[in-house]
Amino acid sequence: MWSASPYATTSIFADLKANNPEPVPEQAAAKGTDEAVDESTGDNVAAEEVLRSLPGIGTKNYRYVMGKVGSVRDLCAMDLASIQLLLGVEPGKACYDFLHKGEGQSK
Repeated sequence: MWSASPYATTSIFADLKANNPEPVPEQAAAKGTDEAVDESTGDNVAAEEVLRSLPGIGTKNYRYVMGKVGSVRDLCAMDLASIQLLLGVEPGKACYDFLHKGEGQSK
């Protein structure tokens, strides 16, 4: 954003911030990093951890996956094409292969 002077920039930022709460420094510093602050309420912590541990799913897209899939069980029941549509071709294949490793093999 361009402004005429540092004073004009200050005025613009003040207008943009009007009626908004003060930021939490730790959350602001963590935005865009892999160590983002956990903003969950704790209800789905175990599911979030499981999702983030799967190939093709990480800190950048696990919330997207949670919004599209009802549960980890539902993700496991999806076919390859559906998981690839959700995650992309290569990440989807990696996730599907991991979830279905060993299926069809005799013990």
